[in-house]
Amino acid sequence: RQSEWEAIGRVSQALREAQTVQEILPRLLDEILSLLDTRSGSIWLLDDSGRDLQMVEQRHWGSEAASRLEGARYELLSAIQEGQARVLRDMQDEMLIPQELRQRIPEGIGGAAIPLSAARRIIGAMFIQVRLPREITMDELRVLNALADLGANAIHRSQLFEQTVKNLDRLAALRSVDMAITSTFQLRTILEVVLDKVIRELEVDAADIL
Repeated sequence: RQSEWEAIGRVSQALREAQTVQEILPRLLDEILSLLDTRSGSIWLLDDSGRDLQMVEQRHWGSEAASRLEGARYELLSAIQEGQARVLRDMQDEMLIPQELRQRIPEGIGGAAIPLSAARRIIGAMFIQVRLPREITMDELRVLNALADLGANAIHRSQLFEQTVKNLDRLAALRSVDMAITSTFQLRTILEVVLDKVIRELEVDAADIL
């Protein structure tokens, strides 16, 4: 129990030091893999529609990585739908995964699919992989659920902060355009300001006004 609390404390400290989602993801995954003494895992986030998973961080999937990751996606989507973690002994035995795909996954690949939930909604999931005869125990699953909650809340807070900053930047851009329009009658000056803000805010390479 003490070692579990120490591990949770380390992850919590690492997440507090991270400022962005891009900093949070590798720290969260690396700490979890180190705690479980395994090498392979991935973190997936739901897209804006809330229907599709995008892998955003992964470690050491090795041979047949595409098949194993696609198999993991099926398990993660099921865990998200059920709202609880799923423990897999061997992906070849998982009926949720299409048979044709299962046949391409090496024997003895198992692990756990854990939803990431924050603010009463699921924002993604993570898959931690182990190889037989190693299996995820119930004690390990309990710790994984606790760490998933920590990670999900850190990711959610960072996403909200980044969205707030983006919204403020857009308001500032609109204000700049408004000031340009009200402060000059020079059409070229106004259009230059508009184009500058379009390129910067939309992060495009070029723009023109015809």
